[in-house]
Amino acid sequence: MPYAVTGEVAVDDLQIRLSVRLLDTASGQVIWSETYARELATMSLVGMQADLAGEIASALG
Repeated sequence: MPYAVTGEVAVDDLQIRLSVRLLDTASGQVIWSETYARELATMSLVGMQADLAGEIASALG
């Protein structure tokens, strides 16, 4: 079954939010979704990317 990962990024002065969805491309059904928020002052963007990638990979199994 083919899948696609989609998402949006929203940034304000203090926080970045990432909304991620896993879609079944055959049916268009959302299989999984999650929203992550991080304070910009506490993490580098590279560190945030690694943190979120690990969380997403764990959630998808």
